[in-house]
Amino acid sequence: MNDTIIDQDFVDEQSRFRRSQKLASILRVFYIILIAATAIDTMIQLWAYFVVEKGIMILHESDYTRLETAGIFQTIINLISLLLSLTAAVLFLVWVNRCYQNLEPLGKPPAFGKWLFGLSWFIPLVAFILPLFGIREIWNTYQKENGDNPRLWQGLEFVYLWWILYVLYRIIWWGFTILPAVYSLLIEEGGLYPNLNLNNVILLGISIQIFLFIPILLLQMYFVQRINHWEMNIHAKREPLLAAIID
Repeated sequence: MNDTIIDQDFVDEQSRFRRSQKLASILRVFYIILIAATAIDTMIQLWAYFVVEKGIMILHESDYTRLETAGIFQTIINLISLLLSLTAAVLFLVWVNRCYQNLEPLGKPPAFGKWLFGLSWFIPLVAFILPLFGIREIWNTYQKENGDNPRLWQGLEFVYLWWILYVLYRIIWWGFTILPAVYSLLIEEGGLYPNLNLNNVILLGISIQIFLFIPILLLQMYFVQRINHWEMNIHAKREPLLAAIID
């Protein structure tokens, strides 16, 4: 094979490693801002629920202005969080797909092919299973390339914990998507409506943010940081070879 072609392939591979590292840096910033915004939104909801809804605080006329201001502020925070979540989700999918493609230069051709791995995130039910195999492949290959021994929070236990929480959150999110329609139907039917408590639904939403969404973001940020750290080490090992090719 022509040495020029081989050299160009190596340069392209190193360029792909650099691009994925830049994406990882951007993702970390998005995660930090998103976690902060979600925490603020959660605190506002907790304050409104326990102080106002539960009657812990006696409201005066002047307090309603504060409540209105807090409601507007929460709406803004929710919009920011929504935009951040959508952007972070897109960036993560692009980043993790690039990491999956980067397995080939490391001597580990992707088992599913880059297109199947990328599309698997959008296929109902399949999205709960197939992406995990690709993520596990990325984790194991990068870890092995760096010579790190699997340990708790650095081995597959971490990956599985993150994925279980992610799948659980997705299922609940789908449930909340159809909940308003079901709630309206029950109101019209008049059967089970008395047994429903909107405050309990609000409290459930707060619990999901605290015990699922924020932990998922933290674990996902750790996953990005860990993979990026390993990738930087791999890139550093290959950098002298790239310099020799360019010279």
